[in-house]
Amino acid sequence: MKSKPKPSRKVYTTKPVVEGERVVWVCHDEDGDWQFFGETYVCEDDGRIIHLGHLLDQDESLRQVLHMPIGFAATRNDETSGWDIAPYEEDDDDEED
Repeated sequence: MKSKPKPSRKVYTTKPVVEGERVVWVCHDEDGDWQFFGETYVCEDDGRIIHLGHLLDQDESLRQVLHMPIGFAATRNDETSGWDIAPYEEDDDDEED
């Protein structure tokens, strides 16, 4: 059985999410890292590393996706929508950065 990440786990997110924007995309990437993004397009300077517990304090519904295995991502339209979980495939544009 795979264990869920602990609240003390450091995760990647963005400045808008840290400031309260709702998470609509979560990825458990191929490196085993967790990424949490909102709807706002951000640049690299907006990236933040925080403890998962801070995000869970903001939005308990994030617990619903913490069972995802490596290589999967979850999306939702807004904070009231359910999560859609599927294998994550990196875009060619992402690989060029």
